[in-house]
Amino acid sequence: MSNMVFAGSSARFKGFVTPIPSFVYKFELQSFSNLNIKKIISGGAFKYIYNCLWTVDNKIYLYPLNYNLPILLDNEIKYFTKINDDQYEIKQFILGNNEIKDIIGNAIGLFFWMKNGELFYLNFNTGIKQIETLQSKTITTFGTGIMSERYFFKDDRGKSYLFSEDNLLDVTLDNEDPMLFGCGACSGPNVMISKTNKLFTGKTFKYMPSSFENESKVIDLQCGYKHSIILLENQSIYGFGFNSLYQCGVFEMKSMIDVPTKFTIPLKLPVLSIGCTSRGTCIVSKDEIVFIGEVVETGTDFKTKRISTSIKIDNNFELNYFNAVACGPWHYIVYKKSEKISKSLEYFISNLKKKNIQCSDIVIIIS
Repeated sequence: MSNMVFAGSSARFKGFVTPIPSFVYKFELQSFSNLNIKKIISGGAFKYIYNCLWTVDNKIYLYPLNYNLPILLDNEIKYFTKINDDQYEIKQFILGNNEIKDIIGNAIGLFFWMKNGELFYLNFNTGIKQIETLQSKTITTFGTGIMSERYFFKDDRGKSYLFSEDNLLDVTLDNEDPMLFGCGACSGPNVMISKTNKLFTGKTFKYMPSSFENESKVIDLQCGYKHSIILLENQSIYGFGFNSLYQCGVFEMKSMIDVPTKFTIPLKLPVLSIGCTSRGTCIVSKDEIVFIGEVVETGTDFKTKRISTSIKIDNNFELNYFNAVACGPWHYIVYKKSEKISKSLEYFISNLKKKNIQCSDIVIIIS
């Protein structure tokens, strides 16, 4: 079963949209009913805006589909390439029998990182290719940004590379092993966290001293258009970059934040994940999801908007259900991430049908 909530501009999604209170809208997503979602990947920029659904049984779907976006099913990828104004050619690529370790999206495509270390890039403009160097096909570290055309990877020899503006650059750092990487759109900075908890930024990955370096281990890094969010193991969150809509989580200043600064927004713990849109930030905790910035800027208090992670079935029963958010360039998708179907979930689905509530068809747009 799938359970999804879309947050973003209603103009970007096709369907019958019915207002619910304030910033909430609902329409039907019948095609995604009863999916067990392992992960949703959102990304894009001005030409492409997409959502990729990866299910626990390894089926992959793209929605919404532009006419020149690919169609993905199982380990077979079919995509269209334009020959001329009137003709399209359908091409096909088989990922093979290797299992997918992760799927990551950026502004113009999807990366399929396999468990054997191979990395395939489906570029919506040019098709699919394997990411490799002359010496190695095994990738051990990888990162990109949802609105960026750049990407970073390290191979099994310890060499690090940045693909930028059609050039593959050797950016190996002496005595530093990359752990996490992210990058913003256009002129947004490259950001890298090493295994020693050090922060490196810019085109040449210059070391930037930070107060979190000796505080706690960094466990996640996310980047928007020109801001970056960092989550520590001790649950502290830091932000830096553009803060025009308080997307860095700091309300005391509404401008550029030059160095990583700790969030001043009160949050419920534990924090499960973080995410960024173009000029927005999302924090997922056990009990609530907090949106900051872009998608809530038209509200009466655009600094934050909070929604519950639970679904109220009736006056006596409430189920903690939402536990993940996919962040696109100008939208969010809130959903239930699952690894497998449990008996309790099957029981919940059957009871939802009796109550005529289809949580897999709930779509909420925050604008």
